[in-house]
Amino acid sequence: MKHAIPQKSLPPLMVPIGTTLANDGNSVSQFIDANAVFRREFACRIRTSRTNKGMSKATLSRRASVSREIIDLAESRPWEVPFAGLIAIADALGDSLQSYSEGILAEN
Repeated sequence: MKHAIPQKSLPPLMVPIGTTLANDGNSVSQFIDANAVFRREFACRIRTSRTNKGMSKATLSRRASVSREIIDLAESRPWEVPFAGLIAIADALGDSLQSYSEGILAEN
């Protein structure tokens, strides 16, 4: 039996509207754990890209034409950053937005 999971009971971007999960006792917690891993790793990859290029947050902020607060959010809680801001940050770092998410769940 599948149960709809109300979106308001989960953090933003956790489960799209209308998503259902099997009620087998583990699938919900495994899904939430995988989502937490994805979020943490995505943020880490943005920070790692910036630091590997020797770029300060202030420099990245200027190059991406976003506020320093957006850079801080992207490196800690990227799901709270407008999509256009994430694209601008990736462009300023010479990366693709997709490169931050490739293989995350396969690695963990």
